[in-house]
Amino acid sequence: MDRLRETCTLEGIRAIDFKLSASMSSINVASTPLPPTTPIAPTIKLPNIKFEPFSGDIGSWPRFGEQFQSTFNTNPSVSSINKHAFLTGNLEGESKFLVVGIAVTAET
Repeated sequence: MDRLRETCTLEGIRAIDFKLSASMSSINVASTPLPPTTPIAPTIKLPNIKFEPFSGDIGSWPRFGEQFQSTFNTNPSVSSINKHAFLTGNLEGESKFLVVGIAVTAET
């Protein structure tokens, strides 16, 4: 009980604060190594939107191009690989043949 009274005085609190400050100054937080972190790639579920495949007809390009642009190309959460996969899956004929040969990687 005497120890508790001693601690509860202003001098006791100052003494504890001094001891804590002294012991904390010997701890160097900056030198403590942090565990390595692994970045997590965002995953998305592509929306179920019905795209009419583009077959190369120049008259249908504006509709297809605008739909692709607004749905996928301007969306930063969709990776280049996913954009390319969706695009090639919705092309037909010569258009598909030309795009399938383009290699796309995560850095593209």
